[in-house]
Amino acid sequence: MVTAIRILAALAWLSPWCVAAASGALALHVDRTNVEFGQGIAAQLHYTDQLPRPTLKALDTTFAVDTGGTGQVGAHAFVQHFTLYPRRTGELVVPALRAGDQHTTPVTIHVTAAQEAGHALQVHATVSTTDPWVRQQVRVVMEVSSADPFFGLELRTPQLPGFEVVPIPMQQRKEMRGNVRYTVKTVGWLLYPLRDGTFKLELPPVSYVRNGLAVRRFYPPSTTLHVKPLPLYVPPLMPVGAITVHTGLTPTGTLRTGRLAYWNVDIEGADVPADWLPPVLAQIRSGPQLQVFPAESSHHDRPDADGVHGLIRHRIPLKSLASGRVPLPRLRLQYFDPNTGRIVVVTTTPERPLALSLPVLILLALLVAGLIGGFAKLLGPRAISRWRRYRLRRQALARLHEAADPQALRSTLRLFARAEGWPTNLSLSAWLEYWRRDYQLPDELATAITQLRATSYGARPPEPQIRTRLMSALRRPRRRRVHHNNESEKTANPH
Repeated sequence: MVTAIRILAALAWLSPWCVAAASGALALHVDRTNVEFGQGIAAQLHYTDQLPRPTLKALDTTFAVDTGGTGQVGAHAFVQHFTLYPRRTGELVVPALRAGDQHTTPVTIHVTAAQEAGHALQVHATVSTTDPWVRQQVRVVMEVSSADPFFGLELRTPQLPGFEVVPIPMQQRKEMRGNVRYTVKTVGWLLYPLRDGTFKLELPPVSYVRNGLAVRRFYPPSTTLHVKPLPLYVPPLMPVGAITVHTGLTPTGTLRTGRLAYWNVDIEGADVPADWLPPVLAQIRSGPQLQVFPAESSHHDRPDADGVHGLIRHRIPLKSLASGRVPLPRLRLQYFDPNTGRIVVVTTTPERPLALSLPVLILLALLVAGLIGGFAKLLGPRAISRWRRYRLRRQALARLHEAADPQALRSTLRLFARAEGWPTNLSLSAWLEYWRRDYQLPDELATAITQLRATSYGARPPEPQIRTRLMSALRRPRRRRVHHNNESEKTANPH
């Protein structure tokens, strides 16, 4: 009777567990074989003191293991508690665990996509490279997409021997996928190996937080880094990764001798922390024409999923000591390119601003004023003549538009002759000869002059027709292409 009660009690204790494998003195129990991604599987490994303590290294490829400790459950029996977290979805196999000559049987775990707000939760993990050089940046990025807009992500910065670790602050964006609006959040780490060798990364999980509680854990993929040593010719402080240099002067334009200006030098490395960027101030020194003062420098790291974006900003006060081009130095920096395995030299081409002293500025101002005055004296009469001609033409056209009798039309032609510099007491025939000399003679103008001349002999055509023909010809006169060499002909009376 007592034996039966003990058997029933043991079955009741094992009821929430699945006996995954049992081989003599070694047994594995898991609480379930169907689980959503991000949820844990509680497991117990039973063994006796006749066996060495079992190891769980065989689980690292497909599962992350959160160990919970080991306890004694009998005189010679022990139990090891741990939790398994799948690293991906699908059918994952818990491999055989061995201790001495005993082993467990592989167990299949069915991992389905996590569900949040009625839609599948999507997790993407990337590792930028698995064979970096020493000091080359390795990006481990975790991207979680959820239909729940209020979820959060938490992660801690691990302490990895032989590495410098920079956490990536969480970034967020919105995306429409089909008819579902997803919130996408990105976190991760930037790893910098400090020595060569082979390293198996043990990175902490990214916790999915809902209502202040961590309800899921997502582990990065199991990764082994094979860190390559840098070539012997690479100096120990040379940055590994591309760098760029930008320079600029404040104020811009022409500088004044004896007055402070500032040379801004920015050194940036997308994959290089600010503290690892190369020094440059030793290349900027005072000389006979330039005085350099101590610089103001600042270091900034702006890590994101694309890199650490280290930045050094130097603000260098300087003063030009003589008029002429300011002799700013050419900066030369080096970095090791991990893609080509070679050293790359970056050389800047600084601005060559002009610096002028106060006497030189006054002399230049006087010279410019003299040039302006000379041009005004040379071109002024011609400009005045052109303006006078334009104004008189406009007056002639305005009077022609209002002319109502032959006398008014003749007065308009005299005003046009005045604008052109012709004699103002010309007869109609002489006026027409002057026109023919300087401009092309359209038929309508010749007809209008003939009709206007006829008014003196009793034939009086309608004045509106004459006015219309004159208006058409005088509004846009076309100059003749043949120019007279004898300038005196312009003023001579054709008759």
